[in-house]
Amino acid sequence: MQRFPIRHEAVSMTLISWLQVMFNSFLALVILYVLFMVLWTLRHDFQIKAEEHTAAILDEIALCNRNYGINHCDPRTRVPAMERQCNMWESCKNRDPLLITRSKLSAEMAAEILNSFVEPISYKTLFFFTIIVIGSLVVSNTAFRLYRQRMIEDR
Repeated sequence: MQRFPIRHEAVSMTLISWLQVMFNSFLALVILYVLFMVLWTLRHDFQIKAEEHTAAILDEIALCNRNYGINHCDPRTRVPAMERQCNMWESCKNRDPLLITRSKLSAEMAAEILNSFVEPISYKTLFFFTIIVIGSLVVSNTAFRLYRQRMIEDR
């Protein structure tokens, strides 16, 4: 069985290609990890906010229930002058505390997140990190491409 000698250039090209793939994969994994952590944190914050909102609604329901009882709002003992207020307390005490408007909470959370993100981090810092990430991708891929071109020209 005759073995064909592997040319040095072919090995170098293969190594360079694998290095480029590994470097790009590493950067992609870092970016995906950061995105995952951001999304996980947002989900956790949303759950906390929903629990706080539910607790506030439960407090309101308890207050409405208390006012309904204290003011004798039972339809059999209700004073006609209190009809409107008693109906409001009744609808308040009968609401579902788990029915949280997700769009309202999402809008509140988006506003809080944007404010808390933009206040401590300056635009210069955001610009700097964006340039670092994009620059590392562009510079590394350009360097790998130029090295491959030079090897092809040297053949």
